[in-house]
Amino acid sequence: DWRSSKHRPWVLDCPVKPRNDTGRINLIEKALSAPLGRIGNWNQIRLRTAIYNARDLIMRQAVMKYTVNLGLAWLVVPLLTAPASAQDVPGIEICTRESRLDRRTGCLQSNVEFLQQVVTKNALDTQQKLSAASRDIAALKEQLAAASRDVAALKDALAAAEARIEQLQKASSPAGPQKPPSK
Repeated sequence: DWRSSKHRPWVLDCPVKPRNDTGRINLIEKALSAPLGRIGNWNQIRLRTAIYNARDLIMRQAVMKYTVNLGLAWLVVPLLTAPASAQDVPGIEICTRESRLDRRTGCLQSNVEFLQQVVTKNALDTQQKLSAASRDIAALKEQLAAASRDVAALKDALAAAEARIEQLQKASSPAGPQKPPSK
């Protein structure tokens, strides 16, 4: 038995040949080859529409598969064709492994150059951070001075208001003490 499963007898494990197909494949081929006018009922029309939709889906899947494969190929090909050039990685090298004196000297010189570059870079970074911090300190000092001026102005205004209140209280009260009115 060539069928892959008992519950789907139309699925075959071997290629479909003219004498090797099930009735359903033959029905599908007949439905597709029949002219549209000869289809008699709605079931045949639905079957034909489903078959065309399935063929369209299969074709789209195949096109998507080839598109993805082509895209992956375009991504991988440049990586494979790029020359693998050896590049010096900046950093400290262990120079004691070199047996020749000229190579050891070159290694030490490259280490010194790398360290000088690192020191210069760190000095620039530190200088930038220091100047940014000094700008922030200057801005905060200006804000503190403005706040101090505002506090002094508010103290002066409060003292003037208290003096005015005392003047008004003295002006509104008579010179002597008043007796409370009796009931």
